[in-house]
Amino acid sequence: MSRRAVTALCLVAVLVCCAAGSSRRFRTFRSPTYDYSVEVKADWSTLTADHELADGEPPLTGAHATDVLAKHADNLKVSEMTFPVVVIGAQPVPGDETIDAWTAAVVENVSVQKGCDAPERTEAIEVGGADGVVLTYPDCPAGTGYLHLWVAVVEGGRGFHIVFFDDAGHGRADRKELHRLLATFSFG
Repeated sequence: MSRRAVTALCLVAVLVCCAAGSSRRFRTFRSPTYDYSVEVKADWSTLTADHELADGEPPLTGAHATDVLAKHADNLKVSEMTFPVVVIGAQPVPGDETIDAWTAAVVENVSVQKGCDAPERTEAIEVGGADGVVLTYPDCPAGTGYLHLWVAVVEGGRGFHIVFFDDAGHGRADRKELHRLLATFSFG
């Protein structure tokens, strides 16, 4: 076998190995309640919502109205979860609901649910082809040291809450992981 052929075979083997390794790092989670799919880390577990959020209901982890994605999602007590955690829920919104109106409703919801005022930062983002907004709360509720990256999205007559939270010291890595997660989001 020629040196060139051996080099080509080695390159193919490396590419196949890398592709197989990357496919094992993530798996697809599909939400039957909210009709979306997303790529989660392969070692994360998930809890599936058994009903939608009611109008105005906050996306709590223990109400069974949210999908919970985390290293150990089987524990619904936030204080006992392994961070980071992603909580996803949605509720019906009027057909003409704009992302601006939904974002204002989410900011109000965070204020009531968590006692956190206006987000420190907002960022427009696309989620599964829909317009969204990332709201950054660096210490929410105040004094807990939890970073919340709260994403508001309107899609298919629903207002979505996609809540990524972790200890505050992981902001840069968390933002990168949130963007990776959102890039794999698909509705329907």
